[in-house]
Amino acid sequence: NQRSIVDGTWNVLEAVRRHAPAARVFLSGSALQFQNTGSAVDESAPFVATSAYSAQRIASVYAARYFRSEHQIHAYIGYFFHHDSPLRESYHVAHKVATAVRRIQAGSTEVLKMGSLDVWKEWTYAGDAVEAAWLLVNQDRHHEIVIGSGVPHSIQQWVEECFRLAGLNWSKHVFEERGFRPEYPMLYSNPARLRSLGWQPQVSFTELARIMIGARADEYGAAFFSGRQGAPSC
Repeated sequence: NQRSIVDGTWNVLEAVRRHAPAARVFLSGSALQFQNTGSAVDESAPFVATSAYSAQRIASVYAARYFRSEHQIHAYIGYFFHHDSPLRESYHVAHKVATAVRRIQAGSTEVLKMGSLDVWKEWTYAGDAVEAAWLLVNQDRHHEIVIGSGVPHSIQQWVEECFRLAGLNWSKHVFEERGFRPEYPMLYSNPARLRSLGWQPQVSFTELARIMIGARADEYGAAFFSGRQGAPSC
């Protein structure tokens, strides 16, 4: 909501201006604030306010740009595209599918109801996205960057992979609701700038599915970041 996104951004930046002007501030942006034509989205894409959420994200970016230009605050913005881990809320599609697979594998006879299976998006591991954010705030040249793998997969491919890893036939357990109108048919990034800084995702599509249907988040997070110098924890 407006208080947490717009007012919250302004309050943090103003506090930094007053009390810690040398601090580096990372602000979360969203893929949803860009114009989406179905092609890969990069930092040059224009903003389009298609919802209250996207309008508030856009406003927070302009706040950061103002503090950066007028007060020399080190404000960085990472535009997150779809990213997941076992810590995401249950209503997110990747988590919804993964938890249903675990229940069905354990003996549940439920039917998983889904909207359109033909929506395409990225499936980046959240730990990789956090490493990208950490890389960004250590830059002096770049201050805004899209964060995503740049590799789209459909929701159906995610469903198929999760059920395959569990040894199940997805078509026997999934019902696609006809007439469902998705927010977009495809949304994915062009992370060329991010890759030019040396970032590469470490967790593949299949490995992310394996994590989501099987691993405990705390155990996997500890294993993922152990031995990585300079990497923050999720």
